[in-house]
Amino acid sequence: MKLLYKIGASLLALAGILTLCLLPLVSLHAAVPVLSYDLNVAPNLKQLLSGNLMETQNEQVNKILSDAKFSTVWENLGELRPAIIICAVSLCLAVLLMAALILLPFFTKKKTVTAALSGGGLLCALSASISFGFFASPIKDGSFDVLSLLGDGAQALSTVVNTISKFTGNLYQVSVLKPGIAITLFTVLFILILFWSVLFYVLEIMLDGGRQPKKQKQLTPAQRAAKKAKQDKKHK
Repeated sequence: MKLLYKIGASLLALAGILTLCLLPLVSLHAAVPVLSYDLNVAPNLKQLLSGNLMETQNEQVNKILSDAKFSTVWENLGELRPAIIICAVSLCLAVLLMAALILLPFFTKKKTVTAALSGGGLLCALSASISFGFFASPIKDGSFDVLSLLGDGAQALSTVVNTISKFTGNLYQVSVLKPGIAITLFTVLFILILFWSVLFYVLEIMLDGGRQPKKQKQLTPAQRAAKKAKQDKKHK
């Protein structure tokens, strides 16, 4: 049973890491009809690291996106930065805890340690999802100008779009921006590891409670005589 517990907990943690690597991390749908720009992506980790997600058939948009610098984008995020930092730090901590849980069951007999780490990972994953929602909300409702992130390269475009939108309504919008299925399953796997650890901990207590107490070791006549002499000496 102990081996079953260790293998099960380790495989669940491994599934969590693979989930983040292979399944979509973010779900995004945005559109700028006036530029024939429609973006509908659900990238996994590999696609995010490749940096080619934002390419479109519109050369003007591609040029603006390629000219945008990370420092400019980060600076223009303004009040959204704290939520992004919390999301990134929470997700990194959750990944580290999940990675540790792959090997931890084989190095400790205490299931409470595994349960504690999985509980901590669950809190970190939930924190990442909640903070993601905090910075995604202003982008979706239009209170944050997405084009302002691109700096000078998109300043003229942003001005034109905002001017036209006064007469025709919003010409661009982000209709969907939420954590992908990978984050959801990642969180669920923390719950499963926690449940798995608590389940086997309870079973262990139940089995230990049902075991017969160990028989006392029988003493030799010489040992019994010495023990009796010691007890008589105490009573005197």
